[in-house]
Amino acid sequence: MSNIELHPELKKQLEELSKLEKSVENHGGGGDNGDMEARVAKLEAAVEHIHKDTSDIKTDLRDYRKEQRSDFRLGVGITITATLGLAGLLAKGFGWL
Repeated sequence: MSNIELHPELKKQLEELSKLEKSVENHGGGGDNGDMEARVAKLEAAVEHIHKDTSDIKTDLRDYRKEQRSDFRLGVGITITATLGLAGLLAKGFGWL
């Protein structure tokens, strides 16, 4: 730097930032401490578990939709039957039939 004197706290932060920048340039510096394989295996197992849960949820939703479709059709059928029955009662009551 030039002849400007930096505040000690600012100087400390600049040094930390410089260290962080070097670490990023070195792709984190490796830092696996020899346990990277175990960590990756644990992550893969977790992802498989999440994938299985997601698949189960999709299957449950499909079943739920089928049930809803069937329930809707039943409801529509009951409504039509009740409406026609009521119309018949009204027609008979008013002497139309």
